[in-house]
Amino acid sequence: MSKKGFGKFLGGLALGAGIGILLAPDKGENTRKVLKKKIEELNGNVELRTASNKDGFLMSDEGNILLDVYFDGVKDIRLLNQTLLMMPGVVDTSLFVDILTGMILVNDKGVFKKERNGEFYAL
Repeated sequence: MSKKGFGKFLGGLALGAGIGILLAPDKGENTRKVLKKKIEELNGNVELRTASNKDGFLMSDEGNILLDVYFDGVKDIRLLNQTLLMMPGVVDTSLFVDILTGMILVNDKGVFKKERNGEFYAL
């Protein structure tokens, strides 16, 4: 990413986002250190995902490590997703850009559904 593009990216971090990142460890600890540094340069807070019923960090069925990353002020989710996916070792993120066609929101006011490019409506 060019310095100009990186600056726009950093300037656009206004909507908070907490995402999971799946990474394929080259040499696990080395990969985590490199990714942690790169993500922190994007103002992300990186944590190894753990499980209460397991010692150590959580791994996928394929042996990939899961990281939880928290960002404040993300305005361009597509750019964030693209930037993360271009980092060596990253297999995927939980941003699901252009994959979802709708969502269901449950809160204290009820259950609501939103279709892509549509309004929320009660179920």
